[in-house]
Amino acid sequence: MRPRLRLTLALFCLWPAFLAAGEAQMWGKADGELQISLAMASEVTAGGAFEVRLSIKTADVDSVTLPALDTVFAWLFIAQDSDDGKKGCFTEKLKLEPAQEWPKQLPPEKPLEFKPKDVAGATVYPFHKGQKTVRGYPVIDAPDDKVEPAGKLAAVLTAGKASLRMMFCIPRGNDRPLLLTSNIVQLQVLSPDAAQFSPAVAALLKDFDRDAFGGKTAHASAVKLGAAIVPELVRAVKVQKRPEYSRLWIATAIADIVSANSVAALTELLDDPLPTVRAVVGYHGPKQNNEKLDKLIVSKAATSRDGNFVAYALLGFLVFRNSVPADLLKAGLESDDPKARNTAVSALTNSANDFNIQRLRALANDKDQRVRATAQKVLAIMEKARQEK
Repeated sequence: MRPRLRLTLALFCLWPAFLAAGEAQMWGKADGELQISLAMASEVTAGGAFEVRLSIKTADVDSVTLPALDTVFAWLFIAQDSDDGKKGCFTEKLKLEPAQEWPKQLPPEKPLEFKPKDVAGATVYPFHKGQKTVRGYPVIDAPDDKVEPAGKLAAVLTAGKASLRMMFCIPRGNDRPLLLTSNIVQLQVLSPDAAQFSPAVAALLKDFDRDAFGGKTAHASAVKLGAAIVPELVRAVKVQKRPEYSRLWIATAIADIVSANSVAALTELLDDPLPTVRAVVGYHGPKQNNEKLDKLIVSKAATSRDGNFVAYALLGFLVFRNSVPADLLKAGLESDDPKARNTAVSALTNSANDFNIQRLRALANDKDQRVRATAQKVLAIMEKARQEK
């Protein structure tokens, strides 16, 4: 496999790797005669310092000749999970300062340490599959494939998990440079608002922000803590830069804690910019059993063109209240979204009156195959029930 293609695939296929406290120093794969090691804190705060530490050593060989210090450089690759899948970026070229004098010969079994470097202010560029590298660094200024900077690393990082690798480039005259790849480091990026919360809620927010599984665990813990933490959860869910999965689980926790503060928060979240957050309110909001919130959900469904919200609101009332308000049912049956119509048809199963049977007969000829099938199934159930009377 060509070196450039090998590097591209290695960068794109990052996998999680944890370095537990007290574990031996981790090193990247030996390439030629050298290896490098990357280390940093297990947690950083988005927008704050981002200090990395690099070491280099020989790989089971005698001493290795090193070029002049001003000819070598490093760059960092960072991958984060996002709502659109895993996304990567890479930093500008980084100059690292050795902790001791830079030797002409690196002796065996004696790693050379670099001074810690805060790269929070480094410019980063978006990484894309198939990214080309020339002379040890990704191409960013090709006329037909120019890569625009995404901003500074501190501003680009978002709360949640991050995986990173350091690349260290050693030139070799006219030959292809040696590009050393470090071990993978995984860390937790904390939301910058963490210090504004009580210790108990700050700990929950770490889990909410970590990933969807962490959010599910934090949701269960938050519900146990009850109404006392709802005001803090409300402040947390309003942070738009928080990962989407985190905001969804926080909103769900708010809905699962019956309180006046929860009703007020869910009312506000009905107009949230994220459709998925609005859908959480539509589905889980009925748990509050609050007449005012019920009416707002129904009104939102009746005036919204978001069929997904209508469908979730229908399901919420069906699952948690065992009945669907007439206006919400009407909104579902008349929705342009087949998912909403299909859910509304299912809601009619236990409502076998003449008017609903007429509705179902019309929907049995719906343009959407799934809606037709559900309508025909519900009609069959109703007709059988009538014959058995």
